[in-house]
Amino acid sequence: MPVHAPVGFADVLAAEPPVYAAGVWDGLSATLAAAAGFRCLFVSGFAVAASLGLPDADLYTRADMTRAVGVAARAGGLPVIADLDTGWGNAVNAYHAARDFERAGAAALMLEDQISPKPGPLSEQAGVSLVPRAEAAAKVRACVDARDRAAVVARTNADTVDEVLRRAEAYAAAGADVVFPMRHDETFPFEAWQATRDACGRPLAAAVAPGSWLERELTPAIARELGIAVVIYGLQGLLATARALTAAYTDLLGPEPGVVAARGVPLREFTRLIGYDEVTRLRDRYLGAGGVPPRPGSADAGRGDT
Repeated sequence: MPVHAPVGFADVLAAEPPVYAAGVWDGLSATLAAAAGFRCLFVSGFAVAASLGLPDADLYTRADMTRAVGVAARAGGLPVIADLDTGWGNAVNAYHAARDFERAGAAALMLEDQISPKPGPLSEQAGVSLVPRAEAAAKVRACVDARDRAAVVARTNADTVDEVLRRAEAYAAAGADVVFPMRHDETFPFEAWQATRDACGRPLAAAVAPGSWLERELTPAIARELGIAVVIYGLQGLLATARALTAAYTDLLGPEPGVVAARGVPLREFTRLIGYDEVTRLRDRYLGAGGVPPRPGSADAGRGDT
């Protein structure tokens, strides 16, 4: 079960930076990330789409994502950054998506500035088409107006340093609490991250892509120096899960299927992890030993845990 009490995103930003956020897509992944010690969760649209057997190409729905946000918030018990993707339309659509996601349990709302539908898994690379800067800023403002207490994280996929700086300024002026340059490689060096922080005056978020330059070079000390408050490991858990499941299912059809259970989590440990001990405690409290409710007037009736 979760090892941290739920807190708001203001507490995340007030903590010693950087705070690391684990990419999750359902209740089990959120539970495992919390148990591992993460203090923040990122419900990734890419990962949620993959969990539905779909590519991240605007094929999953806002309802799919709202449901995933609620499940992750409940299961993980940690602040959730919800991926609003492109907002499912214009600023009006983004307004309603932001409101729905916060009601579902999101502590922060991340909106990006790509066109919709977006190209998919290579969308973080150079050459991505963006909505005009003023239109993107209006969508950020809509999310700011729609939210109650959730933070708004404005992501840009701009592919030049100059355009990142211009959009960072515009999104901060629109009310964004955090600015998120979606850049992973050496074409956006640490000096550009510092310039972004200076331009917008907001904490930054960084996504560490698997195998990227940032994964190798971004240390906690450098993140603090650059004003990066949140570091997101969005896809590492998903890709590791895919590799593990592929190996398990392949081996189950092989000559020694027992190797799968041997390297897996013991069943008793797993049932504790997903909360069966709490079910047992409640069953004993309300149903009595063996699942039989105590008779009214008996010595055990009304007796509960203290």
